[in-house]
Amino acid sequence: MVVVLACAGGLYLWYHSEVSSSNARVAPEILEALGEGIASATSASVPDATTSTERPPEPPTGMNLVLIGSDTRSSDGKGGRSDTIILVHVDPKNDFLSMLSLPRDLRVNIPDRGYGKINAAYAYGGAALLIRTVQSLGVDLDHYAEVDFNAFKEITNTLGGVYVDVDRYYDDGAIVLSPGFQLLDGQNALRFCRTRHDKNIDFGRMARQQRFLSAVREQAMGWNLAFRLPSLIADVFDNVDTDLTAEEILSLAHWVVRLDGSRTKMVSLIASTGTIEGASYVLASDEQIAAAVGDFLTAPAPKLGYVGAVEAQRLLTNAVQLAGVTAPGTVPNVEAWQALAGEAGFPLVAPSHLPPDCAHSYQRSHSIEVGDEARPAVRVGYRLGNKDQYLGVGETTWLAAPIASPGVEVKNDGVVYTVVGTSTKVDHVWWVEDDVLCWVSNTLLHELTGEELLAVAISTTAVPASDP
Repeated sequence: MVVVLACAGGLYLWYHSEVSSSNARVAPEILEALGEGIASATSASVPDATTSTERPPEPPTGMNLVLIGSDTRSSDGKGGRSDTIILVHVDPKNDFLSMLSLPRDLRVNIPDRGYGKINAAYAYGGAALLIRTVQSLGVDLDHYAEVDFNAFKEITNTLGGVYVDVDRYYDDGAIVLSPGFQLLDGQNALRFCRTRHDKNIDFGRMARQQRFLSAVREQAMGWNLAFRLPSLIADVFDNVDTDLTAEEILSLAHWVVRLDGSRTKMVSLIASTGTIEGASYVLASDEQIAAAVGDFLTAPAPKLGYVGAVEAQRLLTNAVQLAGVTAPGTVPNVEAWQALAGEAGFPLVAPSHLPPDCAHSYQRSHSIEVGDEARPAVRVGYRLGNKDQYLGVGETTWLAAPIASPGVEVKNDGVVYTVVGTSTKVDHVWWVEDDVLCWVSNTLLHELTGEELLAVAISTTAVPASDP
């Protein structure tokens, strides 16, 4: 026991040393910029460093944090671009966390520089000027963290990869990914989060970044961090600059991974685009920015499970009515499903009901990497109108896949369906039938309602045999 405590104590001291090195790289002007806004939360006591290895840390204090992803960090002194700007609101009092993604091409008034793209603030004056620019939009920032792209890849690889439900085919010269639930290594995760060469431009990239971060949070509880912790700490704090203390990081991480998924909110600032003096911008009005900030700072409505059985029954009733619009058992594009059934090696179910404007786009049989094994899976995509937005239907024999995450359960004809997401944005609906895990995924920008996704799920029927 003495040896174990000594090792734990040594690891904790080393962790403190690594965080201190990360703190030391934060320039004074960044701390000055953070101090210029009105603090959005009162300070509270932090866990005693002598007991942090013996008991769980206390909940974090409320805070607003800016997370910057750049090709070169400010502390490297080489300039660079802030391709990712995500604001994080932590509210332990109301038990919720939200994230607001800002488009890098958002046209803003940069202090002492005039109007330009928000990521130009970073190029002009590093993280300090970017912080001041964000605060001019109405968000008081308490803390900051900056990670470069190399660190992003290393951290993802140290974690053993992250499972992500990829919505469509990607091939833009830098990223080549096929759709379906799969394990992304650091390189592919970075490409997935950075690409914007489609009709969704910056808005799609923000949605992919949020989808990836949600996957990290949901899967963190299942990782063997004790085995990976030394490498993870080294990867993180060698490559991340932050003013958060060691105790603040511990309490924040402990709270976030245990937070109910329905108490998280993903907000994106979406507006029209246009060209001014030859430069392309996201042109958000003051009212649109204020609305996004207000949404970001407002706690989500209670999830259905908190409201009770009546609300859950309403969801199911509406879904059954939607699914009843089409003839039961009639599968659109049945030939595609029959061809897929011949490749999959396990029984498939296909939807007989689809939301309006959804049309079959692709089908794919693939494998999911699970340790040293490969589990069979399929993915079918339905395109929403002429957008690069896809409703997805996935199935696999891997019943423990992370896509089967907690949510609100509703029962129909003896099958339990789990609706995952918040009251405003449902991510997916999953269920198990005949020892097969099945799910219906929302579009990348969450354009379909929970009722619409559930209607697709309850309409599924066994894929009929093909004609001889």
